Amino acid sequence: LAHEAPRVDVVVERTEANVMERLEAGTAHLAFLPLAFTPATLRRQMLPDARFVVLMRKHHPLAQGKLSLAKYLGASHLLVAPRGLPGSLVDSALERLGHQRRVALRIAHFVTAPYTVATSDLLLTVPETAAAFALRHLPLHLANLPKELHLHADRIALAWHERAHLDSGHAWLRKRLLGMIQAAPRTRSPLSQPRA
Repeated sequence: LAHEAPRVDVVVERTEANVMERLEAGTAHLAFLPLAFTPATLRRQMLPDARFVVLMRKHHPLAQGKLSLAKYLGASHLLVAPRGLPGSLVDSALERLGHQRRVALRIAHFVTAPYTVATSDLLLTVPETAAAFALRHLPLHLANLPKELHLHADRIALAWHERAHLDSGHAWLRKRLLGMIQAAPRTRSPLSQPRA
């Protein structure tokens, strides 16, 4: 953006409940929303699916061999809860299997989570794209989820109001954002290989 549109200023905010009203009023221009909560009245572009993986510090005792469900459940976990509430996709999936994990630490921000995991024995279950970014910067080990644990993340869409759809500047920014998302790093083998 600094090279192609040096006068464009970007403000990134947490998505709040009033995001639809803000898109309608023009006080917000784009939003990343779960498809289930994106009304049909908004224009949208689906983002690539991201599978979930487990991050732990590089020399964690569980970094050797496959991560079984028993080992996963026996560990302490970090949960990123932006609104501070308990529960997650992971906890719901475990509950369906009749299991519960210990969440030893709940924090509000994704940015601090990999740093905390890199210096503790906590496990962090995250989308693969977030894990790939963290792996480039921190001494972390990445593992597949236990085979019994099937997580289906909400499909995420980039959403905008109809009035902005034909605006050339808005269209350019959407294209650039989507290009960056498509080019985001993925984890490398053995994780990208299908499970047996």
